[in-house]
Amino acid sequence: HEPNRGFLRALHALARAAGSIGETEEHERCSTFLRDSSPTAADILS
Repeated sequence: HEPNRGFLRALHALARAAGSIGETEEHERCSTFLRDSSPTAADILS
């Protein structure tokens, strides 16, 4: 869904940033939220 793409990209970026600084729980939360919101976006962005 076009209007959600920016949010989904931001959520992916937040998950990556959290992972890069060792925030494992936040990385998992954001990754799960992304997958739950759009499995397709999660596959494309990963």
